[in-house]
Amino acid sequence: MLVHRERAVCDKKSLHDKLEFPKTIFRENRYSIKHIQWALNLAVKTSKLKGKPTSVALLPHVQMTYGQLSRMLAKHNIKCVGLLPRKISSLLCPVKDNLEARTAGVYSIPCKCGQMYIGKTVRSTKTRIKGHHWHIWLGRLDKVAVAEYRFNHNHVIKFEGTWILSTVPGNMEQLIR
Repeated sequence: MLVHRERAVCDKKSLHDKLEFPKTIFRENRYSIKHIQWALNLAVKTSKLKGKPTSVALLPHVQMTYGQLSRMLAKHNIKCVGLLPRKISSLLCPVKDNLEARTAGVYSIPCKCGQMYIGKTVRSTKTRIKGHHWHIWLGRLDKVAVAEYRFNHNHVIKFEGTWILSTVPGNMEQLIR
């Protein structure tokens, strides 16, 4: 941002004059005084921490959390070093990552009252359960028995507790089982 550049390049005597230009631009673009002061003060806070870090934090490099933690700690002048896992297998996704939900089969969806809905599908069970969710959300009672039961009895369907009972690929094999 222009404010950061001005603070880095200008000496303290001419800094006040140089910051008038960004203030004018903000005003012309109809920013409120509160927003202008916030932007200029934000630049002051971040520019104070330019020196050497006070300490170093060794953090495991986890995809989502490392970046967030390092930004939070950088505000307090703490440098973060990401530690990679010791084994390469921890970097790879598991081979059998919920394969059952991607295959056809027989599944059960529990209700809060203790009842179970047991259904079968030739599509992936994950897709079918999303379909149940969708029909309940749209209120299509004629399409899915789970939606009809949900609205007639005013019960809560616990989709997170869905079990896959069998992953038999064909329709005839599902009926025999």
